[in-house]
Amino acid sequence: MSHPQNNQWLVIYNNYDTPKLPGHKEPGTFDIRPFLPEAHHGTVLITTRSS
Repeated sequence: MSHPQNNQWLVIYNNYDTPKLPGHKEPGTFDIRPFLPEAHHGTVLITTRSS
């Protein structure tokens, strides 16, 4: 995914319902940022039911 010519990709994280938010330490939440691709092209879609 990091190759500049490969810009036609989509990553979907479905039902990310327990996001870890800054300043909050609720049990069972986690930070998704380490799993996001390090690229400036392509598409990442995250769905959630969390408000």
